[in-house]
Amino acid sequence: MDVDEFWLFLQRSREVTGDPDERLRWLTLHLARSPLARIVDFQILLNEVRRRSDTYDMWEAANLIFGGYCSTDSFWYFQAWLIGLGRDTFDLVVADPDNLADVPEVRRLAERPMC
Repeated sequence: MDVDEFWLFLQRSREVTGDPDERLRWLTLHLARSPLARIVDFQILLNEVRRRSDTYDMWEAANLIFGGYCSTDSFWYFQAWLIGLGRDTFDLVVADPDNLADVPEVRRLAERPMC
């Protein structure tokens, strides 16, 4: 799996369903049916992509979205969620975390109560 296949795989999961639990089941099922090398490649790419968003600026932006408190765990989940929004959105916000304000899914997330 290369980086383009990684993003295509995530895009397909998003097209199949908008429900997060169903999407996770789809990803798990399709990865489980894959050869071990593909599963390892997926995890390596996921780690590499996540690292691109692992900045203090991104954490501060997530902190604002979460109403002033974004724990280490919350940030970890936020990064995975952000990757799940797709390559274009991810690249946009990694280039400048202020771009999160223009992402409709982020606006909806910010409006939800965090307790």
